[in-house]
Amino acid sequence: MFGFRRKKRSSAIKRIRAKFGRGVQYEALLFCSSRNIYAQIIDIKSGETKLTVSTCKKGDKKNHRNIAEASKLGKLLSEKCKEAKISNVSFNRAEKIFHGVVKAVADGFYQN
Repeated sequence: MFGFRRKKRSSAIKRIRAKFGRGVQYEALLFCSSRNIYAQIIDIKSGETKLTVSTCKKGDKKNHRNIAEASKLGKLLSEKCKEAKISNVSFNRAEKIFHGVVKAVADGFYQN
């Protein structure tokens, strides 16, 4: 049972990753835990992480996984990309449905 799920997920990841090779240099990867949201900018060719941002604050146990925080995170990621002179970024939703928090991060990222 677990082998089938792992195989299905890995084939979905390969299918998504195959689309990134078409003229895109950087990928914005999103991870949502139960309390926080994390986003990274990754160089596709070298696999290096260039930037990271999150809603996580040191010593804070509150839930920061909501649409308002996600929108702020997307704007912060966009500003950091401009400072680092990173352009041509593709948003990777990591198999998540494009609504709610994921959509808010993407909208905040692409607004700036």
